Amino acid sequence: MTLTVATEALNHKQMSGERPLSRLDAPRFARRVVEQQATRQLELIDRWISDAERRDAERRQKTDH
Repeated sequence: MTLTVATEALNHKQMSGERPLSRLDAPRFARRVVEQQATRQLELIDRWISDAERRDAERRQKTDH
């Protein structure tokens, strides 16, 4: 979810009759969205690193034999 989509969802919640947003609701919501996106991206990068390390180890093992 992009920040723009998240902001639109937050605005929709406000317009759908739920409690009014406080001054801090939008930045707190944005922070949660960014945190989720960052976590997913870091997990993806960690997988790339792990895959590259595994391939390197396999390559070294083949050349050692």
